[in-house]
Amino acid sequence: MSDDKSKKSKRKPYDNEKPKRSELRTVNVFNELAIRIKGMDVKRETFTNASDGGRDFVVSAKTDDAIQLTCDLTGANPEDLPDFSRLKTKGRGKLQVRIDVKSGKTFSADMADDHSEDTTKNARCAIHLLAFTNEDIVVTDEAKERMDEHREAHGKRGVYIDYADVNGLNRLKDRIATLPDPDDDNEEKKD
Repeated sequence: MSDDKSKKSKRKPYDNEKPKRSELRTVNVFNELAIRIKGMDVKRETFTNASDGGRDFVVSAKTDDAIQLTCDLTGANPEDLPDFSRLKTKGRGKLQVRIDVKSGKTFSADMADDHSEDTTKNARCAIHLLAFTNEDIVVTDEAKERMDEHREAHGKRGVYIDYADVNGLNRLKDRIATLPDPDDDNEEKKD
């Protein structure tokens, strides 16, 4: 009996702060990108774990920059994305990209459906992405199929829906490292 108790007590307790840390680290990546790309901005409207309609934060960017961001994150080719030209006049020529950060271990078909439903709550956004922060996440085959269905259906409306795994976030970090920091230029001008 005591052996069973010792096994149970060795289990690691659920870390309810992990989703918060994942979300904050992820938004920091996007903040750094926005510092380096003129005209890009990041808006975080709620506290972590607050009801947010699947919108942890929104990136507002010129159309070409939003497309590049989406391709960096998802690995999609620009020609695979819908034609956003009809949306360019909204938001002063910028597109809004909704990001919902997920730190769980599994991405299921139900989660894909929820992500799709959240697009209607966030109609101002042309691009809707889940950002997975768990390196070991399992994307079920059914979730992949549902995302393909949702991507096709939303694409007919000129809206893109997808997800980015940790590799996508790493590609974005690599890109950020190649972009000039505007503060570095200011320091040189002072000397």
